Amino acid sequence: MIARHSGSLTVHDPAAAHALLDVRTTRLLDAFLDEARSTSEVARELNEDLDWVRYRVRRLTALGLLRGDEERRRKGRAMRLYRAVATVFFVPFEVTRYESLESYLTAVEGDVHGWVRRNVAQTLRGMGEGWGLRVARGEDGRVHSKMTRSPDEDLSPNAQSPALLSFVYPALSLKFEDAKAMQADLLEVFGKYAALKGTQRYLCQLVMCPVSVSE
Repeated sequence: MIARHSGSLTVHDPAAAHALLDVRTTRLLDAFLDEARSTSEVARELNEDLDWVRYRVRRLTALGLLRGDEERRRKGRAMRLYRAVATVFFVPFEVTRYESLESYLTAVEGDVHGWVRRNVAQTLRGMGEGWGLRVARGEDGRVHSKMTRSPDEDLSPNAQSPALLSFVYPALSLKFEDAKAMQADLLEVFGKYAALKGTQRYLCQLVMCPVSVSE
């Protein structure tokens, strides 16, 4: 058991480790890192069902990742508050079910990619029917496959279209210094918008990696 909320915690319990590898857990845990809060407060902030938040909080508390020994009184009623037991959690791979980095990435990215596919498909269906692939040369002089609804339609972001980007570009050829500059620019843009609080949730995935292993 963790006696106080501070510093880092190395997780040795496989069940707690498994929970921390779930993106739903990390999103929920983030709401309890800085201060003790009630489940209703967190449900409103995350725009999640209160019963779902309560269930997840009970599980994380049982696993020793949250503690719920604080209370706040409101209109004569005691409201239980929860807080993360540490500010940093470290999960060694040997306490997980994954045998290697590749197996971990396969499992985690598989879950994320499934979520991406479902939401992108739902957004595209909302724009109309008749989707297909338009294979043509782009502005960079290379041939690309791009989703669209006719051979003459080259969909580009505009003021009326949904805020949607979904593409893979494996053909960048950069010097190391340029790649590091791009990395910094992407992180700066992400940090700017991640700090905002809006009403619509958006999924954002950034992947940038040197290509050293061929398919």
